[in-house]
Parts: sequence; structure tokens; C-alpha cells
Amino acid sequence: MRNKTITSQERLVHISQCIEKIQKYTNELPYEQFLKDGMLHEACMYQFMIIGEAIIYVEESYLDKYYYPWYKFRAFRNILG
Repeated sequence: MRNKTITSQERLVHISQCIEKIQKYTNELPYEQFLKDGMLHEACMYQFMIIGEAIIYVEESYLDKYYYPWYKFRAFRNILG
């Protein structure tokens, strides 16, 4: 359900925080080690799901400022979930 008290700007901050978490989890981590760590996969997937959900509720006027296929993140959330 959409929480109308959360602004698009707040959602964008939340998205940025999720990206930072993914970077922190995976920074300087060898690819092979990432593949072996199921808990790390789950943590990263969860952050991607949060990003995909948050993007749904960001006002189009914010997203339209950037040439990017935002629907891909929305769809990726559905694939993960």
C-alpha cells in the first residue's frame, strides 16, 4: 500500500541508502566468494527489492529528468519476489 506521507525525495534517499548497502556488502569482494555466500545473495536481493518497490512510488516528474528505463527496476523487483 502506498504511504502518502513519504515524499518522492525521501524515497530517493532510501534508494540511495540501499545502493550504499549493496556496495558495502560487495565492495572488494571476489566474485567467486560472492557466489558462495547465500546470505550475501539474500541481503543484496532484499535491497534490490526495496529499490524496485520504492521506484514505483517516486513521482514521474523526478524520474523523467533522467533518460533511464525505470520499468526495468520495477520488473526486476517482480522477478526477485
